[in-house]
This record gives sequence, structure tokens and C-alpha cells, in this order.
Amino acid sequence: MTPAEVEQILKEQYTSLLTLETIKTNHPTARVAADQIITVCQKLKEDPRLQFDYLLFVSGIDYPPDKIDLVYLLTHFASGHKLVLKTSVLRNIPEIESVSSIWPGANWHERETFDLFGVTFHHHPDLRRIFCDGVTEGHPLRKDYTDDDFVKLPEPTVILPTPAPKAAVQATPAPEGKN
Repeated sequence: MTPAEVEQILKEQYTSLLTLETIKTNHPTARVAADQIITVCQKLKEDPRLQFDYLLFVSGIDYPPDKIDLVYLLTHFASGHKLVLKTSVLRNIPEIESVSSIWPGANWHERETFDLFGVTFHHHPDLRRIFCDGVTEGHPLRKDYTDDDFVKLPEPTVILPTPAPKAAVQATPAPEGKN
């Protein structure tokens, strides 16, 4: 199924639940309200035309001061068609329902997003930190994260090499008698 065919199905069947975004990517992208994430994901998995039977990842993007976006990449494993599904949660109350009951593989991705962004996934079977130790305070991928042991490196300076001047090429004559 092509990205255009996926978009067409979404336009025909799901306009009341999600909004297609018009950004240029390789996959259709849609935005859904956070309180509709379970309903929409369940429908997208069960739709006989789409059958988004596999969740590739869940991740977060911090947009201070108001929100954290959550990005879900869904795919139909056999055919490979994909959908990028986005939603937003309030930064000061980062909570949403877990999709691990729909796609069990979401378990680790949601734990990672909880650990690094502080998003609580309600009804998650084992929501606990996955990377940071038990004494780490805060969430390292939030833009306001600070820690005495955290070293923020300066932005790299890109230095492009300057081309060497072209040397004059001198032809050397062939020795006599050898052409």
C-alpha cells in the first residue's frame, strides 16, 4: 500500500478522530488528541485495510514551556506501509494512556519515554526507569535538565577544508625511440 493510499483511507474513515499533517516525510503523518490515543490506535490496528499490527517506536519531543509531543511510528509488518502518529501532553502534567495493551512492544519504548521525558503512561504493566539509576532526579532529554555531572558540550564548529590550489601539470616528453 502506498503512502497516498494510506492517507486516502485516513481521510475517508478517520477525519473525526485525527488530523492529517501536511509535512513532507516518507510516511503519512497524523495528529490525534491525547485522550483519544487508545481509541485511535485500536481502530488503526483492527482496520482490515490498514492493519497497523506493529509499533516500531514511541518517543518524545520536548517543547518548553507548554508541551511534550509523543511520536508513534506504526507499520503493517507484512506490507511495510507506515503511519507517523503524533499527540501532545501538557509539560507540567505529562500523562497519557499506555498503548502496551494494543502493542506489547510499546512496553520498553514507553519506559524509555517515561525515564527520559517524564511522561506517565497510565495502565502500563511495569512503568519504571529503564536507563537512569534510582538516584537520578529529573529527565535528561527535557531541555531544562540540569545536573552537576551533566556536561553540555558546545555546538560543534564545522570547518570545511579549503581545496588545494591546482598545480600546473607539466608534460614530460617520452624518451626517444619509445612512443
